Amino acid sequence: AVPVDKEGHIATAFDACVICGPRGYYQEGKGIFCLHCGSVINPASIGRSGGCNPIPLNSRVEGGNLVLTAADLQAGVATFAPAGGKTPAPRM
Repeated sequence: AVPVDKEGHIATAFDACVICGPRGYYQEGKGIFCLHCGSVINPASIGRSGGCNPIPLNSRVEGGNLVLTAADLQAGVATFAPAGGKTPAPRM
């Protein structure tokens, strides 16, 4: 989650993009960079689709807590699935 404005609105996203896949990002100082292609990501654009931006992940704030639903997390599973498309069974 990255605060994107002075009011404290939070943008959430998967650590992957539709172009580079699940390679992820890292933050250095105020810059956010793609681990695959090296693109510099504008923090204010996180939560929006397009380019090498992280894939948006729906969320909301309730009572000061960031809330993510299981269904919204499940929507991103295919992005992180190994080649062949099968996801491992959850561990209990």
